[in-house]
Amino acid sequence: TCALPISLVGLNFANKLSSRVFKKFGYNPKLIFALPFTSIIEQNYNVFKKVLESKYSQEDFNFANKYLLKHHYLSEINYKLNEDTPIEDSLFYVENWDSKIVVTTFIQLFSSMINNKNKNLKRFHNLVNSIIILDEIQEIPPKYHNFVNSFFKALSHYFNTYIIFSTATKPSIFDENDMQEILKKE
Repeated sequence: TCALPISLVGLNFANKLSSRVFKKFGYNPKLIFALPFTSIIEQNYNVFKKVLESKYSQEDFNFANKYLLKHHYLSEINYKLNEDTPIEDSLFYVENWDSKIVVTTFIQLFSSMINNKNKNLKRFHNLVNSIIILDEIQEIPPKYHNFVNSFFKALSHYFNTYIIFSTATKPSIFDENDMQEILKKE
């Protein structure tokens, strides 16, 4: 689909931002790619996987979860560190988002921010010092715009998190003063 090249642009930009901003601290931030629908998560995950497979040796990529994780309510629990990774360990790594790149839903991302369940909150630490790419952010209902605005401002201010929106329609979640446009239509 036509959205996939834009997703790759976002991922590429996040990688460049990562190397410029976080390199001086010797820290490699987590990239969290959040989307509104599971169908486009599957598509993006498969494209990202092909890109990463070309970057790493097959032997190293046999246990690809350390590089790339797909997480939504229909995802299989198949995180493998080696051939003998027990299912309870796999579940822990998936729920904890123990991968360099996480492709997930808005629901999973927001559940990591505000929830009363440990399985959701235990990945909150991975939002700190991370780069979050929100694709199709215009799909967030307007009744949540104030929450999203406040939370992402706090996350970026207090926790050194960078937020990238990938949208063609610029919803009214943030004021123009709060954002910096990377690509402008000509």
